[in-house]
Amino acid sequence: MLKKMEFFQRQLTVRKPQQFRAIVVDVRSYGLLVELPDCLITGLIHVSALPDDFYQFDSVRLSFVGRKTRKSYQIGAELNVIVCRVDAPKRQIDFVPVA
Repeated sequence: MLKKMEFFQRQLTVRKPQQFRAIVVDVRSYGLLVELPDCLITGLIHVSALPDDFYQFDSVRLSFVGRKTRKSYQIGAELNVIVCRVDAPKRQIDFVPVA
């Protein structure tokens, strides 16, 4: 696990960070929990990091729906992400979707 954390911390300093394929595994009021199936790492995409719109949490459907675009993020959705923050002591990784 520590080696994976070191790898993701290095991604923060790289000029062109690597994109990873992510799958949404849970939807919470504060963001999307995603898993990178190629590395078996779980992380968070905060709701404020979702691009192009203001997203509202739908607790019945467990999804985020954009006000203007009506684009939705729900469990099972696939998207590409890059690393935006790594907290090694807490073993937490935050991601941002690639626009």
